[in-house]
Amino acid sequence: MADPVLLEVADYVATLTLNQPEKRNAMRPELLEDFAAKVAELKERDDARVVVVQGSGKIFCSGADFRAMTGMARDAGGMEEAVRRIYGSFLCLRDLPQPTIAKVNGHAIGGGLGLALACDLRVVSTAAKLGVNFTRLGFTPGMATTYVLPRLVGMQKAAELFFTGRIFSGEEAEKLGIANYAVAPEELDAKTDALAREIAGSAPLAVALTKQALYRACDFDADAALAFEAQCQAKTMKTKDAQEGILAM
Repeated sequence: MADPVLLEVADYVATLTLNQPEKRNAMRPELLEDFAAKVAELKERDDARVVVVQGSGKIFCSGADFRAMTGMARDAGGMEEAVRRIYGSFLCLRDLPQPTIAKVNGHAIGGGLGLALACDLRVVSTAAKLGVNFTRLGFTPGMATTYVLPRLVGMQKAAELFFTGRIFSGEEAEKLGIANYAVAPEELDAKTDALAREIAGSAPLAVALTKQALYRACDFDADAALAFEAQCQAKTMKTKDAQEGILAM
């Protein structure tokens, strides 16, 4: 049985692949545990200078599996703790010293877009569909998206994207400042690889410290954002709208 997350390292470029295409690479318990373990491994490796995160199949990541999250809530002692555990397992990307690149080959919806936003850089396919559609499902946002997205697109545009929950294209993601590059599907691999290799060619310690300095300058506090989002999601998960949203997924 294949691992939920694959890790490969070649020429100083590490690639993390969400490897459950039959489950739309959703944030499920087995995937989040393997993802966190692979990220922890990367922290200790000196042969990886940059990390690419991608999804296998046609979807980057469809976000949290809320049905699985309900089961986790029973085991974790409540929905708030389950939300923290799920999203926190992916936000550990922020703790990596290496720069991270999201290679968004397909849909990145809800927490899936949050995973892309947890990376430092994003290269998206023009065929990809993205969105923070939490409110359409009856939830408040998660994955620290309320912290990251306004800092990329501005408060006004972030408010529009959150309130409407609309889905947008890879091309619009680039125009909004969410993506560094939006390229044709057939050019995605080459563009991402070129960017990764260019970064890998820089001095690793200098890059790691520069990354640290950038986030200090932005006063980045994903943990605080996640804690508040977890409280809000736990409340909205109990509503009729959220229950209908889960059944409609």
